[in-house]
Amino acid sequence: MGTMIISSATWRSLHSTAAWVGLLATLIPGAPGLALPLYDEEDNVAAYRNCTADLLSVKFSEEDATLACGRALKPKDLGLCVRGISQRDSQIPAANALDACRQVRRPIDLANCVYEIRTGVAETTATDVLDSCRRSPLPERHANCVVGLTRATKVPSGQAIAKCTDTLYFPRELDPTFIPNP
Repeated sequence: MGTMIISSATWRSLHSTAAWVGLLATLIPGAPGLALPLYDEEDNVAAYRNCTADLLSVKFSEEDATLACGRALKPKDLGLCVRGISQRDSQIPAANALDACRQVRRPIDLANCVYEIRTGVAETTATDVLDSCRRSPLPERHANCVVGLTRATKVPSGQAIAKCTDTLYFPRELDPTFIPNP
């Protein structure tokens, strides 16, 4: 294949045309509504408003609620987590729920974990449940483990929480299906 040769006059013409088009594109204002926002501003405003309302509903002061929601990476999730724990379990103070919800990646999963264990397992202490759910990287799976162990066995709830929290507690002695037994 041969190479295409552009004359210098043609090149100058193309270059100056491209420059004019670029200049005009920057000078002509865009039509409103055509620009795509990077995020939905109204949703972000609502997230902070809802977070603050959730914290106020569980008796935080305005100062504490605005401070907590203002610092939150996901304010909507923080508010739902604190409200979910505090309203479902009167034995967990709202301040403890807020501390725990701030420390996890999945605050809503934390609230669900606490609720599932507290309603599914008799004789659990609120602080142990909150702490074990907070320390678990997968809180909902942790709740399933605790509830499942206590329902299937006579293991006390504290021991089930400890077994499900312990990172070393998982089956290591599995027989792979591709290796025949001798």
